[in-house]
Amino acid sequence: MVQNGRIQKLHYLSNRKIVFLPSQEIIGGHGGWYMRLYSSSRWLLRSLLQFRKTVAHFLPFYHQYNACVFNRRYRKGSTSWVDISHGLFNWLSRLREEAFTLVPEGRVLDIGCGDGALTSRLSENSREVIGLDISSEAVKRAKEHEHENLKFFVHNIERDPLMGDNSLIICEDVLYYVPFISMRKVAKKLSDALILGGILLVIDYLPEDMDTRYYYRLLSRSLTPIRIEPVTYEPENARFMMAVYRKTEVSNDGS
Repeated sequence: MVQNGRIQKLHYLSNRKIVFLPSQEIIGGHGGWYMRLYSSSRWLLRSLLQFRKTVAHFLPFYHQYNACVFNRRYRKGSTSWVDISHGLFNWLSRLREEAFTLVPEGRVLDIGCGDGALTSRLSENSREVIGLDISSEAVKRAKEHEHENLKFFVHNIERDPLMGDNSLIICEDVLYYVPFISMRKVAKKLSDALILGGILLVIDYLPEDMDTRYYYRLLSRSLTPIRIEPVTYEPENARFMMAVYRKTEVSNDGS
């Protein structure tokens, strides 16, 4: 924004993006040179921020960074699900219930349960449901939903052991936060935590720049894919990637 011929600096720190808008007075008769410098500076800044993000994703302590980030977001009330519409909430709940019917018995594990609102929908029958989240602030809120067959715990999927003998595991908006260096270990951990015939449901919000194919391929080595496809909640054009896997007797692990 340009006001009174002065440079206005707009900082979008929450999106990790900083935009500098030069005023028309400064561009003046050297517009071409200044605009090239401006464009180059923006490209360099974006590249450095992306490099920092990529390098951090390979580091083993990335999970600690994620825990701090989400705790801060929950304290500020700025998580992505705070203002979720009733329609989108019900649509996501139906996706989970479809997977729920594929394995009518046994424990359900919801990894990345957040404040527990969606998880509590799964516990409306007598099945045991456990919600796990890396954020202690999220789990504190989720525990308000607890009852006899619904419990919540702080858990880090990369670092902590995962309880076994689950008939259904749900990972919603979880796997793309796992460092690349730990992805194979996490994929094996998910597979080992399922009973024979158990189902893994993965749902990821799909921004334009996300490539989820890498960890879906890893999961396909130890589990049998049933469905892997993008899905969209049309009223809000909300795009997600959904994958459903089953643990079969025949191992698909190439090792």
